[in-house]
Amino acid sequence: MPTYPISPTITVNALLKQPRLISRALTNLTAKRFIADKVFQHGSPDEVAGGSMVYQRSESIYLDAGQDVEEIAARGDWPRAGWSDQIFTELVKQFGLEIPISNLALRRNQMSQMILGQRRLANNLVRFVDSQAISLLKDTTKNPTIQTYAAPTAWATTATAKIAADVAAAQELVDVLDEGYDVDTLILHVSQRPNVLDNADLSNRLPRETTNGMVQTGVAVPFLGLDQILFTNQIGAHEFIALDQDVTGTIADEQPDSEEGFVAYDPGDGQAPIWVKVYEEGRGKDKIIAAGRWPGMILNEPRAVVWGTGI
Repeated sequence: MPTYPISPTITVNALLKQPRLISRALTNLTAKRFIADKVFQHGSPDEVAGGSMVYQRSESIYLDAGQDVEEIAARGDWPRAGWSDQIFTELVKQFGLEIPISNLALRRNQMSQMILGQRRLANNLVRFVDSQAISLLKDTTKNPTIQTYAAPTAWATTATAKIAADVAAAQELVDVLDEGYDVDTLILHVSQRPNVLDNADLSNRLPRETTNGMVQTGVAVPFLGLDQILFTNQIGAHEFIALDQDVTGTIADEQPDSEEGFVAYDPGDGQAPIWVKVYEEGRGKDKIIAAGRWPGMILNEPRAVVWGTGI
């Protein structure tokens, strides 16, 4: 049986009295798995204070039409330009789940039940938060300036599919806007990993004599300026999302009030903690572990996103 972090002899009952340790375990289980935290910039709790995010979205990164840089004569006046921004509000959503730890698990010190329960909590939190992020990134109804691309050939036909050409075409949709965006992230379904690794067109373009190639790392980057390819079950098997991770969106987590009884381990490095509360079931038999996070997610620049289909 795997031992619990910090102490190999800690009991289930003692652990339930230290919910911060449970938060630490959940944070460690989820920190590297959240797609949302890898594609959105991290905001501060102050940005979501009061339960909503108020943000601006510029119509263009250029100044207003008809106003541009001019040559200025000696002692001449400098032209002055302005710009306009749209104001939006996004509500913070409370994502969470709770599990019971039975009195028998406490009596018999069944640590395996704690470990299994925590892993299920972590899996559900990652799945739900990431599904919300992916839905936002391809919601062309809410954000009609998200661009779309249809691949001519499914990537499963590894001998003829042109993965590099499809990615380049998606990047071009963003580049021609001339807004300064740099598409550096690709999100794919986990089932596309072998298609990417086996694609003849792509493998022929990548360097062979290297110690960090895709055979060693399992990741076909860098190519075409991509910094990362992220695989998740929360996107459709024949879809992809290409984006500029530096400007596309922001994620910020609201903190609960101290009176609510939640505590969290602070992982640092801009990572989001998982908030945990342990309380007793009304019948006095089970202990309940509630875990969640309160993120607000926004698209600052939806034009820096391409939703692709047909792969």
